[in-house]
Amino acid sequence: MPTRQQPAPLPLTAPLFIPAPGPDPLVGRCARATRGRRLGMALFVVCAALAGVAGAQTASEAAAPPDTALRLACPASPNCVNSLGVGGLAPWPFTGTAAQGLVQLRATLAGFAEAGIVADDALSITAVFTTRLGFRDEVVFVVDPARQQIHFRSRSLVGHYDFGKNRSRMRAVGERFAQTAPR
Repeated sequence: MPTRQQPAPLPLTAPLFIPAPGPDPLVGRCARATRGRRLGMALFVVCAALAGVAGAQTASEAAAPPDTALRLACPASPNCVNSLGVGGLAPWPFTGTAAQGLVQLRATLAGFAEAGIVADDALSITAVFTTRLGFRDEVVFVVDPARQQIHFRSRSLVGHYDFGKNRSRMRAVGERFAQTAPR
């Protein structure tokens, strides 16, 4: 096996450290490392806080049946809103039976020209809203008969960002739903 040659020793007269002109580069490197550690720690704290917020259940999410929570979950994108998360949209209350709540919801949706019901069963309605530009948004409504509430999820079928359209639409539909309630 061949042997490796050792590098020649430096002469004793050669300086071991040659300082760079200007400020000490080691001090700058230390300051940058400290700044990086502070930034890393700040990011860690922010991420931990957000994880705590994301893990916390709201009152409406805790109240929703488990299958409803799974069905109406939003992906991690800004083009989806629902009545289960921390987005500030509450489920809509109704009076009477689940069937009466769905009749009220169908009457409300009939007032929106851009809405079309694509699926309908005993406890849910799926509608597609088409914007003037041709974008399609899916809205799923699920009735919770025990609490007399209608939960919903509205999400864009194309794209990542909707400029707040789903949120504003669900507020408008919710206001009209409340107006059609029997008195």
